[in-house]
Amino acid sequence: MHEIHGADDESYDKLRWYCSAIKKTNPGSIVECEIDQCSNKFKRFFICFNACATGFVRGCRPLVFLDGTHIKNKHKGNIFVAVVKDANDDLFTLAYAVVDAENDDNLRWFCFQLKGALCSHNCMGFEKYTFFSDRQPGIIKGVELIFPRSHHAYCLRHLVDNFVKHCDAKIPVSQQKTLVVCLQKSCICSIQVRV
Repeated sequence: MHEIHGADDESYDKLRWYCSAIKKTNPGSIVECEIDQCSNKFKRFFICFNACATGFVRGCRPLVFLDGTHIKNKHKGNIFVAVVKDANDDLFTLAYAVVDAENDDNLRWFCFQLKGALCSHNCMGFEKYTFFSDRQPGIIKGVELIFPRSHHAYCLRHLVDNFVKHCDAKIPVSQQKTLVVCLQKSCICSIQVRV
């Protein structure tokens, strides 16, 4: 693998070249790469291709889904992503970031970069957008700070998972399943009433 891909550390060093290559070959794309000044190590990287932002502004629903996942290699870190729904109800990648850690500062930075990318494509009036998340506190804080007039909603699957996790052990599994169905129906009815 080392002979095919080279050293991991060298790959991180190529990010500066990659940023400039994207800016030259994909005009209008937003790319940010931050290196820690003290240690000269990778800190965070954001990318929103021009075609992705243009596609969102011109043909997607005003719903933005924010999530993250852990990188499980020796370097660790996290990947944050913003995806949207297109007219065919398919997922459409809007932007993503690779960061050194999942923390409030990096999530706030991701939201700030996302807003800058959307503003650069004349996407204004964020109060008409709804941001969905898994109730991760850093995402909630970031959206409230950077998109204060926008709506924020939560993923039903994560609400159900949290509900089941917090169910008392004294409640039989069969009753938990009934309660989960009731929770799902009440959430769906609530959404239909608002529409």
